[in-house]
Amino acid sequence: MRVHGRGEPVFRDDPRFKELLAHFPAIDPWTHGLRAVVVVRAELIRDTCGYAVPYMAYEGERDLHERRFAREDDASLDAYFTKKEHVATSLDGLPGLPLPLPPSTM
Repeated sequence: MRVHGRGEPVFRDDPRFKELLAHFPAIDPWTHGLRAVVVVRAELIRDTCGYAVPYMAYEGERDLHERRFAREDDASLDAYFTKKEHVATSLDGLPGLPLPLPPSTM
């Protein structure tokens, strides 16, 4: 499936963040390292032929990401992201994650 449209990041200091996060009740923003919710406005959705798509079996959720970010705070995340290429700007030159991180409003 291909979704064509525009995405808008809603960062933690945006008043809409808490309401949007409510759509993902299984995610704990304090232990997940969550920085933004991306709202995508789909303009075109295309299905594709599945003849070459392999069968895959769902085995369960991975917890590595949650465990990794459970030991971080805003200061350590800022330090980590500042060292990374393509955080403040994407590979294609679009604006990325604002640094320093917006404060959490939750």
